[in-house]
Amino acid sequence: MTTNLAPEPVLHFTDNNGNLLAGGQLYTYAAGTSTPQATYTDSTGVTPNTNPIVLNSRGECTCYLTPGQAYKFMLYDASSNLIWTADNQTGIPSSLTSASQTSPTGSLILPSGTTAQRDSVPYYFYTRGNTTTGLPEWYDADLAVWVPFGGEQGAEVSVASATTTTIGAVGSANILITGTTAINGFDTIQAGVVRHVRFAASLTLTYNATSLILPGGNSITTSANDCAEFESLGSGNWICRGYTPASGSALVTTIPQIQSISTSVGSNALTISNAATKLDFRSPTLTVGAPVSSVAIPGLSITVPSGVSLNTISGNSSQIALLALYNGGTPITAVCNVASGVNLDETSLISTLPITQASSYTASIAVTTGLMTVTAVGSGTLAVGQTINGAGIPAGTYITGLGTGTGNTGTYYTNYFSAIASEAMTGTAGYGVYTPGTITASYTASITSAGLMTVTLVSSGSLVVGQTVVGAGIAGGVVITGVVSGSGGIGTYTTNNTATIASEAITGSYTVPAISNTPFRVLGVVTIGGQSAGLWSSAPTEVQGAGGAALVSLGSIGYGQTWQNVLASRVSGTTYYNTTGKPILVTVVGIMNSGNYTTLTINGVLISDASLASGGGYQINSGIVPPGGSYVVSSSALTRWAELR
Repeated sequence: MTTNLAPEPVLHFTDNNGNLLAGGQLYTYAAGTSTPQATYTDSTGVTPNTNPIVLNSRGECTCYLTPGQAYKFMLYDASSNLIWTADNQTGIPSSLTSASQTSPTGSLILPSGTTAQRDSVPYYFYTRGNTTTGLPEWYDADLAVWVPFGGEQGAEVSVASATTTTIGAVGSANILITGTTAINGFDTIQAGVVRHVRFAASLTLTYNATSLILPGGNSITTSANDCAEFESLGSGNWICRGYTPASGSALVTTIPQIQSISTSVGSNALTISNAATKLDFRSPTLTVGAPVSSVAIPGLSITVPSGVSLNTISGNSSQIALLALYNGGTPITAVCNVASGVNLDETSLISTLPITQASSYTASIAVTTGLMTVTAVGSGTLAVGQTINGAGIPAGTYITGLGTGTGNTGTYYTNYFSAIASEAMTGTAGYGVYTPGTITASYTASITSAGLMTVTLVSSGSLVVGQTVVGAGIAGGVVITGVVSGSGGIGTYTTNNTATIASEAITGSYTVPAISNTPFRVLGVVTIGGQSAGLWSSAPTEVQGAGGAALVSLGSIGYGQTWQNVLASRVSGTTYYNTTGKPILVTVVGIMNSGNYTTLTINGVLISDASLASGGGYQINSGIVPPGGSYVVSSSALTRWAELR
């Protein structure tokens, strides 16, 4: 005859000192919430217990749970002092009949641990011999599956890679991860669960100091048949206890040097996006040489709206650089025209303005000096690099420096040296570094009373630190305060929320302020052109992820360039633009007979000029034209015009 171990018919509880919890109070809620959930006095499920259940003088009670529902238990003493909380608890499944509990198909055992742990937490689990192999298994009540002890007896199970890859909720400890999608984390399972993982292809394991701890503290690029062991730390956090490359060589963890970027064009606006990554930055203090290492960069997008030209020239090709800004440890992206003259070698610090900054004002421009006098400001703020648009003002005109003005009325230096009478003018983002005006997001998430927000779906946008958190039942003033395992999308984030919020639709927005003196990295460059300035209607002709050092060295004069005789294709007095994406050298030779002249003007600045009242000879004029810059040669008698391009 076979027998079963009887379940505990009456629950009994002790305090932190092991004494019977007379008059204690057991509160029952729906798992993960503060919503009360009923328990019952007997197996009929007719008569509910009080909530809380008040324990008798021996610290006892009877407690039957609704099948299929998970509970959160909170145990207090008679003075309402919290003793413990146990979440995601389920009852003994009714499907486990007495037949399935008899040897060899199953038996009921108490959990191991200290006396207080065994006596205080109302939890049981079942074991059995597998009905086919006879090998021992345990029943996972949360997943409703039988699991081999140790997992080493389970066959390898294939799981597709995903941003959050499911390896915990699998009925085997041996996992083959297929696909190439970058992995930012694994699913949530109780602490201590171990998974033996083999990779079928190359993908990126994205390091996170909390949620995905990897050897070396950096991301890992896998190869086919690399193997690793991961242990759950609970709450969706995992640590890699060991990693063995299939090649047999030592594991090398590196930060990628060429980043992944993408673009899209729609409604005459250009959007540039970056993939989540990790980067090193120079120190925010120029006198400190130690870098800031392994900074997590979220996947973000920045849109150059219709009407914002970034000082591109209609019909000409331009290069727009995408930058990652350190921003005090809260990274954000920015854009700038490569022709803006911003030093992109990543050794300096830069300052930014929102790309939505604009202004309207009344001003005049003086001949020769190019000094603009602003007498009235209708809206917005003027800034260095801002375009100047108005009647008779050519494209590419912008504010080059501050005179007496600091954003409002006053004087400003420009690159235009002809007289403009007082008239209405406007300005938009031009020659400068610009961040998004606002970063928005729409997503589905839940929040604990401790402020941990778990995002399970992102409908649009990206999540960033400082972004508001708006939804049903969420108090005003709640914002994202930090990143745990998220990287702008699905994952976990810290907030200043203090109430439990069940999974719901949430929106957020973050108004990006002006940023001063921050380290940066170049994520890539987009080459685009052919459209009217400010109307981003054409798809880019080239999208290239690149580091700043590579961008600067390859953009240096002489790389990939040859001297070309362009005299036949050039006309004196005509404005030309350097659309090569690199500096070019322009050299012209004029015949200097009596009354002749030759001048070279670059970006509105007269570089060299010569005239001769009598006699004769030749005059050589030469200058470097920056990427995107303009140049004009005016001569009464040209004999040579050559360009290194």
